[in-house]
Amino acid sequence: MTFAKPFDEVPSDVRERLQSLLARIAQSLDTMPRTGVTWKSISVGGLVLPRWRFQYRVDVKKESLVVEDAKIRESP
Repeated sequence: MTFAKPFDEVPSDVRERLQSLLARIAQSLDTMPRTGVTWKSISVGGLVLPRWRFQYRVDVKKESLVVEDAKIRESP
């Protein structure tokens, strides 16, 4: 997993949780055919953690998940 840019504003504990979740997603992707609908649907996605929303994509050439964006969620 890589970050498209430094997300210095994201606390380290949140980044660690994000990395753990994305590692699980990467493991799941490895078990699916790349032509499958499920693989395509989770190869670009988002994750919501307490107070944060992340956008990621799969870099197929590098076989890596790339975190593209991180934003603080608005309070309801």
